[in-house]
Amino acid sequence: MAGMTDRGRDLLPPEDATSWDEFQERYAIERGRYQVTGRSWKDTARIAGSVVPGLAAVVFWVAFALTGAGVRWLLLVLALLCTLLFAWALGGVLRRRWRAGRRGRQLDRLRDEWHARAERGELPRTSPDGPKVWRNQIPNEVPEGRHPGG
Repeated sequence: MAGMTDRGRDLLPPEDATSWDEFQERYAIERGRYQVTGRSWKDTARIAGSVVPGLAAVVFWVAFALTGAGVRWLLLVLALLCTLLFAWALGGVLRRRWRAGRRGRQLDRLRDEWHARAERGELPRTSPDGPKVWRNQIPNEVPEGRHPGG
């Protein structure tokens, strides 16, 4: 899961939980990350930055439609360039939001599936060692034949 770190700590995916309580803790943290109400400053800057090429594209397209053959090709190139810049700037923001929405829906489906499994008794309510939510909570195992630190 790329991007699922909290100040250098890797969040373990909810799908890999070993108990209902562990799943719920992982789910709550990951779901909270996708339910941020405001935009990041980067998204706000990209949206604001997309206004200039967007407006320029409109101006160039109108000028392209109204002018004669002399400067028409230059206006077409400028209109296409501004349109591409607008789509790139705004598309990045929309793509991130779409991915976050898709992951949020996926997490909600997982929660419902795991809840049903817990109700049927297919998985333990708690883990014997307590819930493991962050990667650094899992002990490092040294493969056979290798010594720690070497």
